[in-house]
Amino acid sequence: MIGKGSIFYDVTAGVAIAQVSAIGRLDLERTEIETTTHGPQERRTHRVGLKRDAPVTVRLNYRENDEPAVRLLDRYESGESAEYALIFPDHSAYVFEAFVSALGQETPRDGLIHRSFRFLPTGVTEPRLSAIAFCGDYYDYSQWSAPGDDYPAAPAGACPVQFDISKWYT
Repeated sequence: MIGKGSIFYDVTAGVAIAQVSAIGRLDLERTEIETTTHGPQERRTHRVGLKRDAPVTVRLNYRENDEPAVRLLDRYESGESAEYALIFPDHSAYVFEAFVSALGQETPRDGLIHRSFRFLPTGVTEPRLSAIAFCGDYYDYSQWSAPGDDYPAAPAGACPVQFDISKWYT
């Protein structure tokens, strides 16, 4: 599992939820459709099916009464979906819309609760890999800056800014 140094961010509410201690695999899958007929081949046959976003499991470290973590637990109870981002130490992010489908056991340690959350993407929007650029009050700049000329211009005050960089990795 990867994840140390990453942040789990609630895009819908616009707040960081908690530090991440581990992230499961971030997979895309395709279902298979069995097309076997009983004939002379005597083999099972399959066709490719629909794309499916695999569940995302993260282990979070949070304080018991932190409002963003409480909101996440409330969303589990209500079944409400939201948009989330795993922000990695290099400021890249995996952004996806999902609902909390499972909770792990709470483990108190060092004044924090350590707990796994499994998110099942809704499939309404496709997950994307983004680059996050902070600006404005975050670094006391009037507008964002990023190294190189690969990023489009973004207006000041529109921070954090997400740029879809999925096409760079296809």
